[in-house]
Amino acid sequence: CLSRVRYNKILVIEDDDWYHPTYIERMMQRLSDCDLAGQNYTIYYNVAKQLWRQNQNEDRASFCETAFRSKLIPSLEKACALRKSAFVDSRLWKLNVRKRLFSDEKLCVGLKGMPGRTGIGVGHRPGHSYKSDPKWHKLIDLIGQEDANYYINLKKEGKI
Repeated sequence: CLSRVRYNKILVIEDDDWYHPTYIERMMQRLSDCDLAGQNYTIYYNVAKQLWRQNQNEDRASFCETAFRSKLIPSLEKACALRKSAFVDSRLWKLNVRKRLFSDEKLCVGLKGMPGRTGIGVGHRPGHSYKSDPKWHKLIDLIGQEDANYYINLKKEGKI
């Protein structure tokens, strides 16, 4: 699909994660003075197991919370062509370009444990670094009561 891009600013939005209502606007602003922008210290929340973790990725953003300029498309295509690892975000963030990382506001939460195929990242296999959230307080704090209710109800209804 990269060959079909017609705009200078590109936002990665994954269909299984949560995005703040202002995500697009805020990411476009953050991309105004750089080639690559993203939210570091990614938070993963496993809805099925009610566990969460804040990653320590201080020097890069996860792909789900990355925005870039179209001039990086050739580099991204090269990163995708390498088969040694599926984690193209790591290769993209190693580029020597103008970058901007932020952690002052949480615009994206990586949701895990949802129905469908299990992903490849560490968030899909929670380990000892995850914290329990038995009463959903952390999820509510991260995404707000209204959005959290959607996921809480999926769990209560046995859909996850």
